[in-house]
Parts: sequence; structure tokens; C-alpha cells
Amino acid sequence: MICSAIPVDRHGNLTPGKASGLNDQFSGKRFSRQHIHDILTGKAEINRFDLITLNFFVFSQKTEEFSSAEQRYGSFIDSTNNILEECFLGPLYIANPYECFVLMCILSDDPLGTYADVWELSYEAES
Repeated sequence: MICSAIPVDRHGNLTPGKASGLNDQFSGKRFSRQHIHDILTGKAEINRFDLITLNFFVFSQKTEEFSSAEQRYGSFIDSTNNILEECFLGPLYIANPYECFVLMCILSDDPLGTYADVWELSYEAES
């Protein structure tokens, strides 16, 4: 679901991140089937951006549990910081473009839709 708006090639593989207008800012932060496979087979370790993205996905599915976007935003920050600090990765860093992007998305009315739309548009801009 998190990669649903990323274009695919004729074999059903996600278009490489380098084709996205966001590649320079978000290089290495996008989920892909290959990245998930590498984690599951032990070829890659889970990093802070994986944890942030997965927690974002969880929160994007629970929008009805919060009375407002601001409440969801605050809960997301607290939850994500707890996860990151338990892994000795430090709290969210809003100056990081990807982390700022995820925070912007979680604050929107449709977090996952906003996330997907921005990724989709970043490929159209490069075409």
C-alpha cells in the first residue's frame, strides 16, 4: 500500500527511485520489495527510516482513532520517538527532508493518500 502510487515497469517492478524528483532528498528511504526482501534475508538491516515509515503506515491506518489531525500528529511523534530512542537512533529530526515529509503527511486529512500522491507526482515531474 505504501508504494501503491509509484509507477511500475512492464514486469511489475517499481520504477527506480532515481527516476523520482524526490530522489536527491529521499535517496535510500523508500520502501521497495527488494529492500524488504533484503531485510528479511538478513542482507540489510532495518534503519531509522524503515522504522519511521512503518510507524507512519500504522498511524495512517488509525485516523479514526484520533479526534483531530493535531492529536494524531502528537501521538505519532511520541510513538515514533519512543521507537527510535529504544533503538538508540535518536528522536525525529524535523530538519531531515524525509522526516519532515512524513510529519507533513501525518498531519493531513488522508496521511497515506498524501504520501502516495506526492510520490506519484515526483515521478510525473521527471517524465
